[in-house]
Amino acid sequence: MDGGLIVMLLWSGLVLGAYGHAFVNRVRKWHRYRDERTQRDLNVGIALLLCAVGAVGSVVLGLLFPGVALRGLFSALALGGFLGAGIVLATEESPEKE
Repeated sequence: MDGGLIVMLLWSGLVLGAYGHAFVNRVRKWHRYRDERTQRDLNVGIALLLCAVGAVGSVVLGLLFPGVALRGLFSALALGGFLGAGIVLATEESPEKE
């Protein structure tokens, strides 16, 4: 196995592990409080997890199966998740309004 492939697979595992753990923490917090703030945090967590899954899927498919059409799907998933996180974060109320 190529060293670069091993590094990218290790990176993929770490990215999914980190964002998966953050997502689980946000779900637990949402189950505990169920208010508007934790709902927004959960929405951001979902979008960031989609971003991570899409990015990892795109990279892994590109390395293991070059030329596969699913790579574009995962890239679109990552970009959509990134846009979703940005929209949720951009629509938060600023502290000056409170």
